[in-house]
Amino acid sequence: MGPFDDAGFSALVEQGRVTADTLVWHEGMPDWGAYAAVAPAAAPAGDPSAIAEPSAAPGGAAAKEFCSQCGRYLPREELLDYEGAWVCADCKPAFFQRILEGVEAIPQVGLQYAGFWIRFAAKFIDGLILALPTIGLAFGLMWLILDRLTFAPGRHDAFELLIFLQILIQLIAQTIPATYTTLMHGRYGATVGKMACGLRVVTPDGGKISYKRAFARAMVEVGANLLMMFYWVGVIDYVVAAFDPQKRAGHDHICGTRVIRK
Repeated sequence: MGPFDDAGFSALVEQGRVTADTLVWHEGMPDWGAYAAVAPAAAPAGDPSAIAEPSAAPGGAAAKEFCSQCGRYLPREELLDYEGAWVCADCKPAFFQRILEGVEAIPQVGLQYAGFWIRFAAKFIDGLILALPTIGLAFGLMWLILDRLTFAPGRHDAFELLIFLQILIQLIAQTIPATYTTLMHGRYGATVGKMACGLRVVTPDGGKISYKRAFARAMVEVGANLLMMFYWVGVIDYVVAAFDPQKRAGHDHICGTRVIRK
């Protein structure tokens, strides 16, 4: 893109479209270079397409630094210096959350958290995929058991068997999705629904989750599903994603995971 004059280029930097790692070039440079390395260099005199000196007053009010998380080039008064890492106001909640979780606060440039509705769409797709085997198996067991039941005065075993059938159906309804999500998240980092929506489940530092963490995440989701059957409080597990800065649902908070756009 380009060429840009000084004002146009500064606007790109302020908007975060040009970050520390963005490759830039102006006349007189032998090759493209990362903006973090090019920015401190003085611009060639008289070159309107050159990159202006970003820190016109080193150490003063005009001094700027790159946010270590999003890469934006901002005035120092808008940044927090945490052990040598500059962090902007927008990145502070996620930055300190990773520190609380014991994760190295590495730069998270380009990490886009998936919002509530795109996650809902992914879950809806997975629900359609799981509906056939879950409902088929449940109704198959119901038919097999009910076909053998006889209801007669004084008999209580039939009603006990019906209670057992209900428990068995719920066990199937929770076990199949939990197994599916554990295997898919542990192997691919995403279920089919998340793949279709371009999402992935990752650790706080953006890494791949293990089968152990995938299983724990599935078990917390099962608990939320069971709570929703009896108490509406289980809905909070999912609704909280709409308000969390990193779009985490309750099971993401508990298991230390994030859902991001690939």
